[in-house]
Amino acid sequence: MRSLKVGIVLVAANLFVNYYFGFVQGAYIIGSNYSLFFVLGNPVELLIGAFFGGAGWFMYAPKKLDKIYSATDILLLGSFGMATEIMLLQNGLLTYLTVDSLNAFLTYSGLWLMLHLIYYKVLE
Repeated sequence: MRSLKVGIVLVAANLFVNYYFGFVQGAYIIGSNYSLFFVLGNPVELLIGAFFGGAGWFMYAPKKLDKIYSATDILLLGSFGMATEIMLLQNGLLTYLTVDSLNAFLTYSGLWLMLHLIYYKVLE
């Protein structure tokens, strides 16, 4: 049950970040060419992936705080998020207007830091 809550937190974070910074502030545009439909500036496929990704992450994360593991996990997931966005940019599915790939890395790393804090400090 708690893994589903973490998935919902990740979906909520996606909704806020992509709606506010992407749709309202106009920092980037997520292409709608290959999506079934959008929810507050988010492709539904992104929200589904975020939900199951967050729930899956919760199930493999160690039960006790390990600072080295957490730091490595945050950097790794931030790097994969940035690499994914670079691929989306190269294939014309995402367009940055005012941000760059470093911003993507920092955003993903911040999001995973938030999830680590929620997991180890709030849900404990």
